[in-house]
Amino acid sequence: MLTQDLIDKIREQLNVLYEQTRSIDERNAKIKSKHFKYRDHFNHRLFRCESTALMDYVREVDDNFTALLRLAQADKTQLNLRGEQLTEQLTALTQVVRGNEVAIKEHRYQQTSNKKRYAKYKKNAQYFMANSHELHQELAQNHEFERRLNEMIFERQAHMSQADDHQANQLQREILALHQRLGKCRRAITKVEEQIQLVDSKNRF
Repeated sequence: MLTQDLIDKIREQLNVLYEQTRSIDERNAKIKSKHFKYRDHFNHRLFRCESTALMDYVREVDDNFTALLRLAQADKTQLNLRGEQLTEQLTALTQVVRGNEVAIKEHRYQQTSNKKRYAKYKKNAQYFMANSHELHQELAQNHEFERRLNEMIFERQAHMSQADDHQANQLQREILALHQRLGKCRRAITKVEEQIQLVDSKNRF
């Protein structure tokens, strides 16, 4: 029986659905294709309309409810059929509204996750770029040390032919020390080059 209490409850439920779907439609307009059809979420026998606005389905339920109130005074058979349809429509709409809220939360979570991943990627990229710049500077300095050490070795070797025994021994010791420093310098160059190669490979990925 369609009591006044039931009528009031249905009207209250419709008012709630109007507010919920208005909010959903406004938010979904920004994230969903204009070709999206809510009809895809409903049993096709429940609704006539095919719309991208969820509120249009609430309006159809509202029209059905108005027709139901008219039938309450006339056709009892149609009243029962219309009442069953109204109940199913309200149930389906409520489920879609709840599902849509979950979808919106998932979308927001995905957006937040994407922003966090991008921020982390950007931070890493900036770190590797800064690291790469510092390493190239260090490499250039090591190459300059290598050049100067080679020059110093060449100069002392050139003086060897004109030096006496004491001077020659002194020059020989200096050349040996310079070669040791040159060996350390070249090992440092190799290490920095390997670090640059590692950083560049990370930048590519």
